[in-house]
Amino acid sequence: MLASLGLIAAFASAPDDVSSIQKLVDSALLYAEQNPKAKKMVMLQDGQWVKMESDGDHLGADDMAKEDVEAVAFAWSRNGRTEVISHTLVSHSGDSFVYSTSVFRADRSLAYVEFNYNGFSPFEGRVSRKNFYGRDGEVLKSSTEWVNFDGKKFSDQAKSENALIIGQVFYWLPVYPNVRLAPYVDLIAK
Repeated sequence: MLASLGLIAAFASAPDDVSSIQKLVDSALLYAEQNPKAKKMVMLQDGQWVKMESDGDHLGADDMAKEDVEAVAFAWSRNGRTEVISHTLVSHSGDSFVYSTSVFRADRSLAYVEFNYNGFSPFEGRVSRKNFYGRDGEVLKSSTEWVNFDGKKFSDQAKSENALIIGQVFYWLPVYPNVRLAPYVDLIAK
């Protein structure tokens, strides 16, 4: 018992800086990449989260998202706790792809989120925003990269013209300060 109290104390006093979080992110994403069978899948279908049995359950015969699917979430758990959740907002038109990847600490608090937009409408290009979070939910560091499909950076004017659109798109991606707040947490625990 004293040993477990010592672990809790050491964990509670662990540094909460960007470099420590980056190590956690690297480890969690490597685990997710190397363990595809550990992935749990759910989709928001007709307003209800339901468990998916395979990667393609949300797709129709044309490999486009089914009309009644609004979002998809993939989760990877290690040692009995969810570490990584990837959300995708479904574009039925196929003109954009919006997703986020969240990484959680051992205490289940949010450590990191990367938001991504790839699309042709309303503008052509890719936007990636990375946020690192402290245990209290404060943003420790945030960076955003804007590039076109040729890999060239957007001008400040193009960023300014599209910032509101991207802000609205990223706003719809769920961010849970604690993994237990995800509405499908019971489905991914099974």
